[in-house]
Amino acid sequence: MKNDENDLDFTLPTTDGTAYLDLMEVVLFKGRTYAEAPTAYSIGEMATQTLAGVTKKSKMYGKPHNPVHLLLYSTDWRFVLVREVLDLVGLWLNRLNPVFATVKYVCPDSDGGAILEHVFPRSSGEFTSFD
Repeated sequence: MKNDENDLDFTLPTTDGTAYLDLMEVVLFKGRTYAEAPTAYSIGEMATQTLAGVTKKSKMYGKPHNPVHLLLYSTDWRFVLVREVLDLVGLWLNRLNPVFATVKYVCPDSDGGAILEHVFPRSSGEFTSFD
């Protein structure tokens, strides 16, 4: 169920009780508008900017009584997060332990569908090859 503005975006009735879903558009600006956005970023820069947005949202909720899930999404090809960025954000979130029960990422694919990726939480074993 869609919630009012200035609230978590959706209420999710589940068999385990109420949970919430919040949305965050991934927008990586260096300028002030889409037109000023660069067409290339470094993996570290994309991950750092994405983590900053997730961390800011996480701090807004304090300690929620019900699970809150975060869905990251890109609507512009310049802001699509590649696997390496998602892995780095996942590693950092595992260390920071945000309030979110899960963090997922969705973006459109070239066939008119969408790709859904799991970002957090992840097992520490998934990061053993990270440098």
